[in-house]
Amino acid sequence: MRHDLRKAERLPLAGMAELVSGELRLAGNIIDISPKGIGLAVHRDDVQHLTPRLTWLCRVVAADLPAPVEFLVRAVRRKERGFGVEVGCAITVIDVKPLGLINAFRALYKARAASFRSAPLQSPA
Repeated sequence: MRHDLRKAERLPLAGMAELVSGELRLAGNIIDISPKGIGLAVHRDDVQHLTPRLTWLCRVVAADLPAPVEFLVRAVRRKERGFGVEVGCAITVIDVKPLGLINAFRALYKARAASFRSAPLQSPA
């Protein structure tokens, strides 16, 4: 088992993200997000452009976020998956407002999880 080097808990978030660096544009599905990073599923053909030295503008759109958020990232890991490639990106620069929206989603996710755990199971009628 590999040691997980993440410094913040990643939470699943349904949505899309676009990475932009100059003329390069990559789109992918969000796997998970935290205030320190984001995981994306991208098409296998697009991965060749993801070098660790490039800084990307990451634009995130998700139903659980009240507005799109943007921040700067660097790709730090890649893993081949059946659906394409899972790319882990570390957030390098983020403003207060997008960070607040991510933290608000984190609180919403935790509240949903707590209410789900505390809800009594109902038997079918």
